[in-house]
Amino acid sequence: AVGSKVFEAQFQGRPVPDAGGTFPHDWWQRYRELPALERVEITVDSAFKTGTANDYSAFAAWGRDQLGRAYLLRVWRERVAFPDLIRLGHTAAGWARSSFPDIEPRLVVEDQASGQSAIQTWQAGEIGPALSVAPYPVAGMGSKLSRAEAVTPFVEGGRAYIPEDG
Repeated sequence: AVGSKVFEAQFQGRPVPDAGGTFPHDWWQRYRELPALERVEITVDSAFKTGTANDYSAFAAWGRDQLGRAYLLRVWRERVAFPDLIRLGHTAAGWARSSFPDIEPRLVVEDQASGQSAIQTWQAGEIGPALSVAPYPVAGMGSKLSRAEAVTPFVEGGRAYIPEDG
């Protein structure tokens, strides 16, 4: 349940050095065809500026099946100003609705920085229809790397799938 890195360090007394990143390639499962999905969530990591030295805003659509496995469906990544970030959220939600008409997509947004304003804008429907939004609290949760490491057991345990051709 804790992943091999933590298990080796805490239970076996053998800390393992980082080997090629937080999510080794062979941890990811592959899929050709999607199973029936119960939920579609679009995770949002929003950035502030559009310059080439600035971070991207990223949207990743994930589907969940009845066994709790996650399937990466689509990714959008752009350097956008706030109004375009809002439009991109509507684009992602529209794509999910047309691809999975029986499932209402939900945006999962980091509740800090530009994400706070985006959450309010999407929920209020100020630009386009109101969207289902789940604020994701990140205050006190450490760095992006520590938040990523928190889900490594899920990926290492074979529960995260990416497209076979991706």
